[in-house]
Amino acid sequence: MATVDDVLNQVSDLLARLNHSEAKISPFGAFLKNPKVITFIGSIMVAIGSNWVTKQFQLRDKQSDAVAALESEIPRELAVTTHLAMVLSVLEEQKCDENPDKVLSHPFVLGLTGKSCKAAEAEYLKYFSMLLEKPPGSSLVKVRALFASPAVDDGAQKLGALVGVLSVTAKPACIIQVGRQSRAAYDELVDLAIKEIDGTKVGKTPDVFNLSGLINQCAEEDLCRAPGLPKDFSSKLKCS
Repeated sequence: MATVDDVLNQVSDLLARLNHSEAKISPFGAFLKNPKVITFIGSIMVAIGSNWVTKQFQLRDKQSDAVAALESEIPRELAVTTHLAMVLSVLEEQKCDENPDKVLSHPFVLGLTGKSCKAAEAEYLKYFSMLLEKPPGSSLVKVRALFASPAVDDGAQKLGALVGVLSVTAKPACIIQVGRQSRAAYDELVDLAIKEIDGTKVGKTPDVFNLSGLINQCAEEDLCRAPGLPKDFSSKLKCS
């Protein structure tokens, strides 16, 4: 798109053409050669160009703020959600609801080794309250609203879906798979967003955002309950 300099050059070219001597000048041409008309047209073109440049700078500022929020919030959200899923896995695997005083031996969360099921439950409630205070995903909503690249939009949606799976699963294999993929997806999303801000062409959606492998490691029941899964994936599930 044209910058202010481009607009000024266009006005200069217009002046040069209008001032070029011609054998015959139409009434409209004569009208355009009027200095007042030339000044008026030039001011409009400059104003349009300046307004476009201003809006582009404002958009870039908002996009930069969105990426900063993404980098500030997503790592914490992934850490809290992953740990919450791991503690829930311990509670279910150790059948803590049946024996609250049971001492944990070789649990999925090493930090709970030697502690009781009551301690594990307290750990779960602690991290659950963190998510209640600040539910994950707000930074992803901002990214989807401000970036035009389909790959950025799709990446933000898929990362949100991965966080949604972590919020409902207690299966260790699923937690490991989704935890790794979500971190890789986060890194890729930040890179894609920065490319768009810099004006670099963003290509097709990277494979790291492909969710098809989840069905191999995660229980279908958990996937059916997970919030944010895109329709092209959820439609393949046999959810009751």
